Formats: sequence, C-alpha cells, structure tokens
Amino acid sequence: TAAVLQARWQGLQRITGNVVGVRKVVEAASTPDTRLVLVNVQFNRLSDNLYVILNAENQITGVDFPEYPAGPR
Repeated sequence: TAAVLQARWQGLQRITGNVVGVRKVVEAASTPDTRLVLVNVQFNRLSDNLYVILNAENQITGVDFPEYPAGPR
C-alpha cells in the first residue's frame, strides 16, 4: 500500500539521508509483462541500490529497498 511504501521510504531516509540524485539506471531483467530496473541512488550519507519493478505500461508496481543500506565510507 501507499502507506507501507511511505513508511519504508522514511525509514530508509533516516539511515541514508535525503536523495541527492540518481547515479545510474540499469535494466536488470525483463519479460513481456515486467521489467526489473536497478537504480543506484546517491543520498546525503551514502549511495545504494533500489530495485524498481515496472509493468508493460512502465508503471511502477513494486520497489525493493535495501534491507541493510551500505554504511557511509
């Protein structure tokens, strides 16, 4: 749900900081109905990967947040 997505995003940002920008986007896999896209995001404190799942109309149907974001270097 939107509420769960928002709560997970806010939890991630408590660790990573705010989004600064997107560093790289790569299509990791695809089928006729879906695409899995790896998005490397630069946050204030670190960069990490998000997996975004798109349907055939390029609508976001899922986002996989890192369970344990990489710590600052």
